Amino acid sequence: MSAPSPGWREAYRDATEAPHPAVKERVWRGLQDGPRPRSTRRVVLAVAALGAVGAAIALLIPSGSVARAGDGYAYVATGATLREDGTRLALEHGRLAVSAWKTPVVVMVKSTRVEVEGAVAIVEVAAERVSVHAVEGVVTVDGLRQVASAESRTAAGALDDLRALEPPDAPVLRAEAAAERASRERRWEEATEALDVVAASGSLRAEAALLKRGEIELRGLRTAERALATFDAGDTRFPKGTLAMERALSAIEACVALERWVEVVARCDRFLATFPESNRADEVRRARAAAANNGP
Repeated sequence: MSAPSPGWREAYRDATEAPHPAVKERVWRGLQDGPRPRSTRRVVLAVAALGAVGAAIALLIPSGSVARAGDGYAYVATGATLREDGTRLALEHGRLAVSAWKTPVVVMVKSTRVEVEGAVAIVEVAAERVSVHAVEGVVTVDGLRQVASAESRTAAGALDDLRALEPPDAPVLRAEAAAERASRERRWEEATEALDVVAASGSLRAEAALLKRGEIELRGLRTAERALATFDAGDTRFPKGTLAMERALSAIEACVALERWVEVVARCDRFLATFPESNRADEVRRARAAAANNGP
């Protein structure tokens, strides 16, 4: 057996260190394309930046139709030219329907910025005309809020393809996201309306939504009477719920705000009988004593 030629180590390393670029390209395209659709529609990949860790990869979607679902959002583009970079979309022309139930999506249309968070929106570009319709929730267009209305829902048309991409609980998740955003912005009435959607659902989140709505009514809107009705509604719907103790405490607080001293005493007694081991028991006893001194 002859001795290896000089430089054989370098030659072996160069031959085995990485696959041929053509092989990498075929594997990359296979991973990105996934199952081929029945139609002849294609998604053409355009690499926006190379060589840097975390470089953005943009997808150029040619005229036609495409449906895509991500982590907490989905969109359907019809007759559209669209560039995608994660949750940032640039629409050149056509129609784009976006649903964001957990992850916000930003759509750039020419110089217009559309933010979809906890909402459903339709964005359309025809020639130089740009139109935005808030179908569900609140959409922000260049910093201005656009609230969904019956007129905008009619203008949007059918959204069956978009709805098919959503999980069953998307409307509830979208309402929760809308309520959280409205609360951050101190839009209390808007937050309660969104929480009503969650509370009306059969999900496990309904009880928490009722409690949150009552707390917003008590502390944000300062409508103690309305808050008390919400807490009592929670007791009626969830008599053995996991948040019963928190509701009882908030109901006592609402009665104090209303200066209903007799009712405060009664609710404190009920709390102490129902939750004798609560770490808030001493606080409730002090509230009861203060209410008894203020009573008739």
